[in-house]
Amino acid sequence: MTRHAAIRRGFTLIELLVVIAIIAVLVALLLPAVQQARESARRSQCKNNLKQLGLAIANYESTTGVFCCNFGGNNTYNQAGNGISWMVQALPYVDQVGLSETIQSGSPLTVDANAIAAGRIIPAYLCPTDAGSGNGALNGRANVANFTAAGGTVINGIYGVNNYKMVAGSNWAWGTFQYTCTACTKSTSNDGLDIGNGINCRNGGNRVAMMTRQRDITDGPSNTFAIGESLPGRVTHNWWYWFNGTTATCAVPLNYYHLNTTIGSGDWNHNYSFASMHAGGAHFAMADGAVRFVSENISLQLYRDLASISGSENANLGDD
Repeated sequence: MTRHAAIRRGFTLIELLVVIAIIAVLVALLLPAVQQARESARRSQCKNNLKQLGLAIANYESTTGVFCCNFGGNNTYNQAGNGISWMVQALPYVDQVGLSETIQSGSPLTVDANAIAAGRIIPAYLCPTDAGSGNGALNGRANVANFTAAGGTVINGIYGVNNYKMVAGSNWAWGTFQYTCTACTKSTSNDGLDIGNGINCRNGGNRVAMMTRQRDITDGPSNTFAIGESLPGRVTHNWWYWFNGTTATCAVPLNYYHLNTTIGSGDWNHNYSFASMHAGGAHFAMADGAVRFVSENISLQLYRDLASISGSENANLGDD
């Protein structure tokens, strides 16, 4: 075989460029499909997380007679506070019995065991689509910063965060979207933080009336929101241990702070609400345990009506 014959069998520059161009086109065609498949898997995991949380609060209600709820404790919002969140109560029901047993209920965050627990990352409390969650732990959380616990443990201000919050209802007294549900029997106050008309609220006043039983949901559990999505990277009032970081209102439109990038992470008037990184809306667990995807274009009035447990509204999401 001559040298010239061997050369003729190789790729020419033009042929090589054509092959590269074909590969580039194939990659461009396949990449969106791969990304879509990955997001579909992440959405399924998020939906499953909410399903498990819905079952957790239902099992808690079956055991104790009330749904998981918040207590403000001594109503102190910094590390001296001994408040506790519904997510702490839910720990044994999301395969976190060991962690639950380390928490000293009734003691402040300055107790080493509680401070350490508050920094733990709970996979069931995180949406895999949200890349802004700090992989489950963030600093800059509302109410607390750096401190040294009683036993000498240095807390650097990083706490475990959550992509899911219980629904405080629709009544709201702050910011642009103030609203009062005058027909809601649980609460006609517009204090949606501590006297909510939903399944749970911040409950800084430790009101027994804010505890919810299954029979209190007179609007029907299949037509009532229980738990929705939140974006901890955009909301400083977000860490799973704390009673002031685990509920949100439906008075503010869904995805409002996610779509409005001018809203800062400390603007609790508007971002103490629900949002997700899923395109077009967010998942909600209903009070009957079903999980529904809610469009960000939902009527604001319907959205608010679905958030109250006893407003006697004719509200439902219709068929999936």
